[in-house]
Amino acid sequence: MPTGTYQGVILAAGQGSRMGPLTDHYPKALLPVANVPLIVRHLETLRSLGIQEAFVVVGHLGQQIRDALGDGTAFGMALHYVEQERREGLAQAVGMLEAHISSPFVLLLGDIYFAFKDLVPLIEHFEFHRASAVIAVKDESDPELVRRNFSVEMNDNGQIDHVVEKPTEVASLWKGCGLYLFGPTIFDAIRRTPRSSLRNEYE
Repeated sequence: MPTGTYQGVILAAGQGSRMGPLTDHYPKALLPVANVPLIVRHLETLRSLGIQEAFVVVGHLGQQIRDALGDGTAFGMALHYVEQERREGLAQAVGMLEAHISSPFVLLLGDIYFAFKDLVPLIEHFEFHRASAVIAVKDESDPELVRRNFSVEMNDNGQIDHVVEKPTEVASLWKGCGLYLFGPTIFDAIRRTPRSSLRNEYE
């Protein structure tokens, strides 16, 4: 069983332009899946891991998310909000949290629906290997689905060599799921990360 203390992070600042006109009026993270807002399902996932404090990065129609979730009391958690005024990539969004994060953290992308039976092995792997980061991946059969997300290239030991956001050339069918576990060294890595040449964002 996990032994450490973990915080949660949900990135929910994006506009969700591909889901317009719904997201013209509602943040994508509040759209329902089986009548439950997507972001509420994320909070349930974090609570299932024993996480009691989470940070939500908001942007597009972010006040609606604040109003819907409040301080987290209704979900048995303490929730805090950070505004991403300049949306310049996922790494930039995570980097904004450095002053708020005091422990390893589980990060969920707020616009992806997760259906995992058990995430405890993710944390156990992180602790056993004293890792800096663990990324959940899916062995995908359709390269187009990888292009829409990000590809993960691994060596023979299962360690990650490359992560490519929305790749034009798919070198690996391991697709990132949008679920991560990071230690504090991620913030130093973000500071050393330049903008991407393809999308001009911090990825």
